[in-house]
Amino acid sequence: MSNLGTNDAIFNVSEPSFRQTQTAFLQQLRQKHPNARIYVMRPFKGHHAAMTQQAVQDRIAAGDTNIRYVDTTGWLTAGDYQTDGLHPNDVGMQKIANLLAPVLAQ
Repeated sequence: MSNLGTNDAIFNVSEPSFRQTQTAFLQQLRQKHPNARIYVMRPFKGHHAAMTQQAVQDRIAAGDTNIRYVDTTGWLTAGDYQTDGLHPNDVGMQKIANLLAPVLAQ
């Protein structure tokens, strides 16, 4: 499970740089765990979402058939975050768990 991008956006990592790093990370993850099913989640706030999805597509194009992009659009609302506005609170985490469980069961 991977959910990256929000901190990178806050620290002004460019989208091309993020995509390159994300793609390399996924490649390394696959090399270390060749049989694992990898789920890459859209960052909940949407930061670098397009680049995250493209990194997954890059891996699929490279022949990785056991990786999946999980679109989390609409999973959380403003009240589901801690006071920092970035990290899910307990209610948000429960929502994520409830929505993610069926995805993982597929």
